[in-house]
Amino acid sequence: MFSQGRTPIITGFESTPEKLSASYCLECHRETHGEWERGMHARAWSNAVFQEAFAQERREWCVNCHAPLAAQNAAWHAEGSRAAILHEGINCVACHVREGHILTRREGACDGGPVRIHADFGEADFCAGCHQFNFPVAFQPIRYSDAPMQNTYAEWRDSGSKYEGYQCHYAGHERGGSTNSARMSDTFYDFSVERLSPAVAHIAFHAVERGHLLPTGDLYRSVAVEAAYDPDFVEIYYRRRWARFFTSGQRGQDAPAGMHWNRRLSRNSGLRPETKLISLTIDAPRSPVYVRLVRNLHDQDLGGLSRLRKSERMTVLWSTAIY
Repeated sequence: MFSQGRTPIITGFESTPEKLSASYCLECHRETHGEWERGMHARAWSNAVFQEAFAQERREWCVNCHAPLAAQNAAWHAEGSRAAILHEGINCVACHVREGHILTRREGACDGGPVRIHADFGEADFCAGCHQFNFPVAFQPIRYSDAPMQNTYAEWRDSGSKYEGYQCHYAGHERGGSTNSARMSDTFYDFSVERLSPAVAHIAFHAVERGHLLPTGDLYRSVAVEAAYDPDFVEIYYRRRWARFFTSGQRGQDAPAGMHWNRRLSRNSGLRPETKLISLTIDAPRSPVYVRLVRNLHDQDLGGLSRLRKSERMTVLWSTAIY
């Protein structure tokens, strides 16, 4: 179904380009189309984090995942980033059409073309085609190392049979995840703080069950508890970060100058799926102490380069003061 970015997707609708657009499906599937529009798949190409990274490293490999249709790839080559089809990101036919057939899990008719039943459509294995891949060491053609760059499917698989019933962020067609601030906020609850002494404070909160480590997915993502003596967190004196830490790696064959590929995981402090209670005791010799829980889509302390405003790459999920 998917090539992990090696090639664009051929659907069989290439001779009827109007069928490649999500707008073609709108008339019959208005509710589903609305769900897709609200989800991250619709913004896979246009979201600021991807576009900022893509501006630094314009690789066809990136296009083949974030705008995966062959028609989108051709539009990118011809028109740069201006083509309307590109801004549909991962649209309906990217997942639902192959060899001119509309793939579905259940019987039914569709005016868009012949239907083919795909029994495991939408299962976790299906998602792994885009969300499980290794570091590239060559781009023409694409060749991968043996070290995972995105490891979400393997984390889910290794989390144990307890999580076999979990579907991959399926809420209709409104795909979510760590890029969805509301979803991330809902992951954590029951926050409490307590001053144990004039110099020590305690922070506790819970996390809902998950099917993989948190954070997962792209490099440079993190979740962190931070403490500072000023409400603007100009000088952070305490930070507990959950993230993946990589060696800098070496530049592989035809990798762009200044970019490091073929990295190796040196440490993964991510919250494990079974972790429910997070309990931290911190130094707090002054009063008040300001604490917050943040989600970083691009944590520069992990080695990434980003010109995005902090508000575009970081979300405050919770904050309070300890007196």
